[in-house]
Amino acid sequence: MCAELGKETNEISAEWGRATNGMSAEWGRKTNEICAEWGQETSEIFAEWGRAMNKKSNTLFMIRSFASLISHGQ
Repeated sequence: MCAELGKETNEISAEWGRATNGMSAEWGRKTNEICAEWGQETSEIFAEWGRAMNKKSNTLFMIRSFASLISHGQ
């Protein structure tokens, strides 16, 4: 009786292990996809922000240069 119970418990444990392993693998793939997508979007946002800041910086530099030329010209 104990041998039979042990065998059934072992089979149930093995089946549960296979099921949870499959779920874990699927969850891992989904998580990787989500993180990759989020990383890509975040990269694009920061790249766009960087370009905008660069434009602002260049514009401010041109304004300051122009103001400096005007003030030195007087």
